[in-house]
Amino acid sequence: MKASKFTDAQKAFIIKQGEEGIQVAEICRKAGICQATYFNWKKKYAGLLPTDMKRLRELEDENSRLKKIVADLSLDKEMLQDVLKRKLRSLLGGEPWRVHVLLRREGWSVNAKKTYRIYKELGMQLRNKTPKRRVKAKLREDRKKAVGPNDVWAIDFVHDQLASGRKLRVLTVVDTFSRYVPVLDARFSYRGEDVVATLERVCGQTGYPKTIRVDNGSEFIS
Repeated sequence: MKASKFTDAQKAFIIKQGEEGIQVAEICRKAGICQATYFNWKKKYAGLLPTDMKRLRELEDENSRLKKIVADLSLDKEMLQDVLKRKLRSLLGGEPWRVHVLLRREGWSVNAKKTYRIYKELGMQLRNKTPKRRVKAKLREDRKKAVGPNDVWAIDFVHDQLASGRKLRVLTVVDTFSRYVPVLDARFSYRGEDVVATLERVCGQTGYPKTIRVDNGSEFIS
C-alpha cells in the first residue's frame, strides 16, 4: 500500500506504535513505508488525533489557497501600476496638471496629488518642441557650401585596430570642396596638442582654411 493512500487513522496508529517503544525499522517494514516517511509523519502529526490531523491538513490547504490569492492580487496590482505608468508615459510627457486632466478624461479616478507624485517618481518632463535630431538636421541644412579650395575643412577621427588588438586613431582632414585630404595621420594616441601641431604643419604647406568643422571629440574640446 502506497504511503499517499494511508488514512489519518492509519498514520496515527503507526506513530503511536513508535511512541510505545516498537523499533522504527520494524514499524516501517510492517507498514511498507520508508523511515523518512515515518519521521516526517511523526514530526508533523505527533500527539494529534485523526480528527486533528484532518483539520491540520484542511488548514494547510486553506493557507495554500490564500497564498495563491495574495500572489494573484499582488500580480494584478503590479499590472495595474504598470498600465498607469505606461499611460502616463504615453501622454507626451506633459506637465502634471495636463496629465491629470487627460487621465480623468480616460476614466482614471486619480487625484491631482497622486498624479503629481507618480509624475515626479517617473522623472517626467516636458518634451522639447523641436527634437534634438531635428535641431542637428537644421544646423546641417544651414551650413554654407564650400565655394573653393581651402574654404571649408572637415576634421574627424577614424578608429581602427591592428590584428593584435592594439587600437589606432586616424586624424582625417578633408577639403569639402575639392575632396582633397591634406591630413591622414594614424597614431596609437592622439592628444589635443598633437592635433594643433599637425594642423600647424599642414597649414604651413597648403595654406589655412577659412572654416574648420569638427565634432565634439575630447581632442578638439581640450
